[in-house]
Amino acid sequence: MRGRDRPPLPPEGIEHAVTHPIGSPPLSELARGKSSAVIIFDDITRPTRVSEIAPAVIRELIAGGMSEAGISFVAALGNHGAHTHHEFRKKLGSRITERFAVFNHNSYDHCTFVGTTSRGTRLSVNREVMEADLRIGIGCVTAHINTGFSGGGKIILPGVASIESAAYLHI
Repeated sequence: MRGRDRPPLPPEGIEHAVTHPIGSPPLSELARGKSSAVIIFDDITRPTRVSEIAPAVIRELIAGGMSEAGISFVAALGNHGAHTHHEFRKKLGSRITERFAVFNHNSYDHCTFVGTTSRGTRLSVNREVMEADLRIGIGCVTAHINTGFSGGGKIILPGVASIESAAYLHI
C-alpha cells in the first residue's frame, strides 16, 4: 500500500489532520448546533491509534459547542466478540473510558432499519449511532487476505450494522 513506509504521524500531525480535513468542513463546524456525537472506532484487532486520534476529535467537537456529555463511543465490532473494559482502555486510553460512554456494538440487537441499498441489501445500523446528531468514524485501511482491503466504509457495514445486513457481505 502507498505510504506503508512512512513514519507514523506525530501528535502535532494528528492534530493538524483532524483540524484541517480534506474535502470536508472542520469537525468544529459540523458540530455547531448539534447536541450529540458518536465516535465509531475500529476494534482491538486493528492497529488504529484511536487513543491518539480521539482527543483531537473531542477537542474539535467541544470547540464547535458540544458538551462532553453529548459525546459517546461505539466499537465497530461487526460480528467480532465484545470488548472488555481492559480492551477499551487499550484502544481508547484511560482518560476516554473514564470520561465518556463507551459501547460495544451488538449485531444481533439494538439496530435500527435505515433503508435498502441500490443492490437490495436491507440495512439496519446500531441505534446509538443512528440517534446521534453527528457520526464520526476513526479507523484504518489495511490489506485484507479475503477482501483486498479492510476498513474505510466497513466501519459502518459490517462494523455497526445488524447481523442480517452484514450477512450480505459474506455470501
